[in-house]
Amino acid sequence: MLLWVFPFFACEDEKAPKHPPVVATATGEGGAGEGGAASPDAGPPTLGFGGAPAPTLPHGPPCNGRAELCDRRYDQVAVPVTHAAMANTADLWSFPAQTRNLRQQLDDSIRGLWLEVRALDGKPALCFGDCGQGHTSLRTELGQVRSFLDVNPREIVTLLVDNYVPASDIVAALDAADLTRTLGGPDAEAGWPTLADLIASNTRLVVFLRDAAGAPPSVSH
Repeated sequence: MLLWVFPFFACEDEKAPKHPPVVATATGEGGAGEGGAASPDAGPPTLGFGGAPAPTLPHGPPCNGRAELCDRRYDQVAVPVTHAAMANTADLWSFPAQTRNLRQQLDDSIRGLWLEVRALDGKPALCFGDCGQGHTSLRTELGQVRSFLDVNPREIVTLLVDNYVPASDIVAALDAADLTRTLGGPDAEAGWPTLADLIASNTRLVVFLRDAAGAPPSVSH
């Protein structure tokens, strides 16, 4: 499995507390990550996003498996990312980069998926180059992401989409896969929310597009 550790960078308030990047890991069913089990009752910070009262989180392990991540903003956390996540031996690609499908990668603690999307027969598909090495339905694969989020309510997933189709096609596929309801992103004024806030609001899917022209703010990063 080809693995990246991807730190997300965004403009930060110089007065905000600084934290070193943390690799957020978790077991397949939302369990505690590396460093041992954390108490399921570990609470979020006293204050939530923008100074609001701390959010009420779903029961279960802490944020992406680590209690100390709950009060960190999204841009203060690093996550493990698989390159060309869609090209895997499970889906019979000619030159796979991974050995497991998207759902299994997420179950194995991957929290970021790099995907390439191109037009195939007039529809957005996950491909490599001209799709000659393999291809699969974007909507079908996004369904694996949705199923993971549905059964892991305290996990946050990031999609890094190298899109060669209009952003509107990506948005439509996310909507068809019932993922629009889980999209999260930074506030125009307050910036990135904490992981606890993303979990509490169930906006636990963050999407970055190579070409975000015309996309709504929730995916135009």
